[in-house]
Amino acid sequence: MKLYAALLLFTLAFLLESVTAQDVTEVISRDLFETMFKHRNQFYSYDAFVAAARSFNGFGTTGDFTMRKRELAAFFGQTSHETTGGWDTAPDGRYAWGYVFIEEQNNRVAYSDGGWPCAPGKSYYGRGPIQLTQ
Repeated sequence: MKLYAALLLFTLAFLLESVTAQDVTEVISRDLFETMFKHRNQFYSYDAFVAAARSFNGFGTTGDFTMRKRELAAFFGQTSHETTGGWDTAPDGRYAWGYVFIEEQNNRVAYSDGGWPCAPGKSYYGRGPIQLTQ
């Protein structure tokens, strides 16, 4: 019975550890970030990513390791797509050029739903890794 209880506690501890990680850096190392975004604008630093990720409780730290990797892959896929500077024949390939632009390119539209117009002389447009896309 004691062996069964010890085994059960060990299993529960193992499962709980795999459900919530301590930090997003357990999934995305500085070296991996640098490799994925080797041509990025220096505005998008690893330290800034880690600080932003830590400000959202549970982001990249919930679920097993595979789930955490999937969440971060989806995030990086979307945000690097919105900020890409890549092209078909780009050095290192199209996808090595995420996180190039800080502001939305070729579509600086005054986003408004009619009920909330932009301030005079101002417009809403994507900035940073999360862009506004029509």
